[in-house]
Amino acid sequence: MNLSNLSETLGLDEADVLDLVELFLDTCEADVNTIEEGVKAGDHQQVADAAHSIKGASGNMRFEAIYALAKTIEDTARGHALTDVIEHLAGIRKELEQISSDLKNVHQ
Repeated sequence: MNLSNLSETLGLDEADVLDLVELFLDTCEADVNTIEEGVKAGDHQQVADAAHSIKGASGNMRFEAIYALAKTIEDTARGHALTDVIEHLAGIRKELEQISSDLKNVHQ
């Protein structure tokens, strides 16, 4: 994550972008947990709704890899399937971990 590029893209100062990224990480973590619970319960709607939330937030933040994975999960769940959701969720977790790591490096 390049903070200055993201700041420029979003039209915000770097401090505001940092706050948004922290909020994004917290919200996505909750949504990831909701997706996992939905998969365990076989609740397609719960999975689709949480994936939609991640998709929207990641699109707004310009985190394209997370957006694409969340879209795939949402589309799969809306089709009443949960095939490969856990694998795509692992991809989202990996991306979130990278963003979190980048954020820690900015604070150092």
